[in-house]
Amino acid sequence: MAEEKKNDCSRSHRVWSEEDTNYLCEFWGIYSTPAIAKNLKRSVSAVKCRASELGLGKHLENSGFISLRTILREMGYENTHSWFSKKLIDAGLPFRLQKVEKSSFRVVNIDEFWDFMEQHQDLMSFANLEINVLGKEPDWVKKKRKEEYQKAAKNICANDVWRKEDDSRLIQLIKENYTYAEIATKMCRSKDAIRNRACLLRKTDNYSGVFKRGWNQNNENVLYNLLKEDKPVSEIASVLGKTHACVKGKIYRMFNVNTLAEAQQAVLSKELSKSKIS
Repeated sequence: MAEEKKNDCSRSHRVWSEEDTNYLCEFWGIYSTPAIAKNLKRSVSAVKCRASELGLGKHLENSGFISLRTILREMGYENTHSWFSKKLIDAGLPFRLQKVEKSSFRVVNIDEFWDFMEQHQDLMSFANLEINVLGKEPDWVKKKRKEEYQKAAKNICANDVWRKEDDSRLIQLIKENYTYAEIATKMCRSKDAIRNRACLLRKTDNYSGVFKRGWNQNNENVLYNLLKEDKPVSEIASVLGKTHACVKGKIYRMFNVNTLAEAQQAVLSKELSKSKIS
């Protein structure tokens, strides 16, 4: 029987890329085997064979654990998942590392995640989270999503009128080094509305000192991680709430290069050095 299974696996002619292998490692035990096979455009038997070769163990569907990146993607934070992962972990989110060969993934128990988020609801917005996409969700999540929907609708109906308390919250979030994109999510407004209001407040004497935003360690880390993921400058600028020219200039200064291709090569070299050390 074992010999027969080995022969079945050897009949697979399509080579597994590193990207497909990483996907399988990350979602094995989280998504069903047919779902993984469909996403990878492979047969169920091919997926099971590859999982066996990697030593992934028995597929425990509905195990209660899900990758942190999957959660952040479903909540609308795919482009800044690295930054938000650190933010949640620093705040005390319980997690464990699921290691497979040279790769490792942060996974969390979904019940522990809901318990943690109930105590830290201001850390993230639930407006973009599809109902029950992560499984059955607590009642408080439905209530918070409804409140965020209502707030967004109220802002639209009020023609995006800015009140004094809105300005105060905007200033506070800027002081805390949130990007315009993140502030837009938190305040249920468009990123353009946030940027335009910030530009208007910048011209007033009361707030002029707040907008010397510059670059700090947080957004430099986000910039580096997005470059590592080979994201275009336009997307990085959108995530950071900065102009294309601003981000491009920072990349050149950060890596002491003259082209984006040289910057990508610098990132690749740095990551290779890290892997050799580890």
